[in-house]
Amino acid sequence: MLATGGLIRVNDYRISRRKHCPSLLRIRRDSYNGGDAHMSNGLARKSIFGTALKLLKLTAEEWLDDKAPQLGAALAFYTVLSLAPLVLILLAIIGVIFRHDPAGAWTKLTEQMSYFLDKSAIQVVQDIARTASTPGKSTLATIIGIALALFGASGVFGQLQDALNTIWGVKAKPGLSIWGFVRARFLSFAMIAGACFLLLVSLAIEALLKGFSNYIQAALPGGLTIAVSFYLIFDFAVVVALFGMIFKILPDVRTRWRDVWVGAIMTAVFFVIGKWALGLYLGSGTAASAYGAASSLVTLLLWAYYSSQILLFGAEFTQVYATEFGGRIEPDNYAVRIEHKEVELPRSPTR
Repeated sequence: MLATGGLIRVNDYRISRRKHCPSLLRIRRDSYNGGDAHMSNGLARKSIFGTALKLLKLTAEEWLDDKAPQLGAALAFYTVLSLAPLVLILLAIIGVIFRHDPAGAWTKLTEQMSYFLDKSAIQVVQDIARTASTPGKSTLATIIGIALALFGASGVFGQLQDALNTIWGVKAKPGLSIWGFVRARFLSFAMIAGACFLLLVSLAIEALLKGFSNYIQAALPGGLTIAVSFYLIFDFAVVVALFGMIFKILPDVRTRWRDVWVGAIMTAVFFVIGKWALGLYLGSGTAASAYGAASSLVTLLLWAYYSSQILLFGAEFTQVYATEFGGRIEPDNYAVRIEHKEVELPRSPTR
């Protein structure tokens, strides 16, 4: 198209891949095959396996296009900084709810964390918990500490919200900086409360499952296999629920729950596989062996970084799936859509 100052060539291929097109697969096949009828027949002939590969390919392209490695590095940094405040908040909640046996409740909670954290990360969490559980000098100091911990812990969720907004192609409306900051912090506090509630509920349900599994093992042959299957299904459901909360609440977009659950399930699959692979890689000790006394911190940073990449890749998959097969994606009332275009301006004549 023509514009003041010369000819501007727009990269249509890039635009066709952007976030909010009605159907990325449809537009790209249209450009090559020509026509909705031909596209529909071709799509009907496509196998599920081929469609899945296409989705993964588009997800990888979007993941690179959104600079997810850089977003994951920032998210890993905020995760490590927010770890101590999060542990302090968990200790405060456990002290109120499980006042009769806080030590036992904390032990069970760290067992629950093993589904999300690496062994080295859990060790760091336990060290932080022992330090944070030291009695404070006064009640006022404890209250101030918890308030500061809430603000500090919200940083990781604020960074995660910014990364998800980048993936979904939206940003906060201009002119709402103060209100946007307050709203982002409120959402972060809500996510902290939701994550703590989910962990505590899973702790209670796991206790019920333990009693039920004991009954199953005593009443049925092969009950151990059934009990282990119950545990695995429950643990996977907890991971799916957490990812579903993140993808539905944090991004400044309106999406359907059915699209969110598909993405959350796939992200949980990626996360379980990635956690197993990370355990093999980090457990060997070769990744951080060169850092000496700082090896624990380096291992924690590596775990946070690679886990962030898995989470962001799952978020990209959710966005691509919702764009391709889900409902219309719209920014909420406090956000605007971002459209990216590549242009090539003519070179200035040399003098």
